[in-house]
Amino acid sequence: MALDLHRRLISAGADSRLIYGYASGIADDPVVGGEERIQRMASREAVLGNYVSHILAGFDLFTGNKEMLNQGISWCDVVHLHVPHHYFMNWDVFCAAMSAHRKPLTITAHDWWFVTGRCGFIEQCTGWQRECGECGPMRFRDLPSIFDFSRFHRRRKIASMHALSDRAMIVCPSVHLSMDYRRVLKGIPIHVIPNSIDLEFESATGIGEAADTDRRGFVFSASDLSSPGKIDRELVLELVRLGGIEVKLVGRNNPFEGTEAIGHGEVRNREKMVQILRSARALVFCSRMDNAPLTIIEALVAGCFVLAYDSPAARETLERVGGKCLPDRAAMVDVIRRNDVEALYGGISSTELAARARGIYSGDSISRRYLDVYRGLVEGRSLELREN
Repeated sequence: MALDLHRRLISAGADSRLIYGYASGIADDPVVGGEERIQRMASREAVLGNYVSHILAGFDLFTGNKEMLNQGISWCDVVHLHVPHHYFMNWDVFCAAMSAHRKPLTITAHDWWFVTGRCGFIEQCTGWQRECGECGPMRFRDLPSIFDFSRFHRRRKIASMHALSDRAMIVCPSVHLSMDYRRVLKGIPIHVIPNSIDLEFESATGIGEAADTDRRGFVFSASDLSSPGKIDRELVLELVRLGGIEVKLVGRNNPFEGTEAIGHGEVRNREKMVQILRSARALVFCSRMDNAPLTIIEALVAGCFVLAYDSPAARETLERVGGKCLPDRAAMVDVIRRNDVEALYGGISSTELAARARGIYSGDSISRRYLDVYRGLVEGRSLELREN
């Protein structure tokens, strides 16, 4: 999201620069190669050192390039922070630089990291609502640590957030996440701006129209198809056993090889992904752990209905376009067998679904809202943003 917003801001005439952690192999990201306004911050030594510090104590000890960080903060009018964790930057170093330069700060909270001692995703944990320090060696969807200092890290993190609060604003991509942030970070402005589709995907949806006819089959999509948190394996196998139902799989590590399910592999080309979604009756979304799922958003913009297990994130995303979630596997199978997905959306067509979703999740409209945030911070005025 940070990269897409950066590019859209430049197209809108803003002078934006992006500093990111690292790409695969702790190297430069080839996707942004040659873009002068984008720099990689992390060094191999810092990343490996932070990996060790996470195993030991659950936090990032080192900063990849302090000079680059300080220069970037010194140069800009507003700092927009996205994901400060995952092995490339020490949080205290960032806070010290912000305090020294006294620049306005926008934080997009993509997950729960800012209100927990060490976790980005909380799943069924409630300890973060108290003070953390209850998880021992367990860390939800993240790297386990030998020693649990999460209570200590959370206390210091919350204090540092309040120290920055006179010139900071937090933006959450979903209402349910913003409610959790308001519970912990009282006194800091917290607003909601939904995630948006990326520029390449949005451009690809402009090639032709989302047809209401000739759609068949149901798509399961995840970066890792073998992940039990992302894909309901028993649901896939049950649909295949029923016969007469076309099941399409997008992602790596396909555990359904040898079945009648159609494997597309990992799809990076955005135009091809749009074509797959436009050919399907619905995307089947099984995850209950995501916060503001781009997979759902992309499907909706492509005019592909979404059948999702009930979760705060899926419910909120679908309600924006008039859709409903399903409670369990039996209900999911029943809707798919009857091939009656439109009933969950009030009977609207694929074309109408795509139009509604495009109006909400267009990247241009989201970038305009962020520009309003930046102007408000620079001018020192509070913003009233609609909670949608």
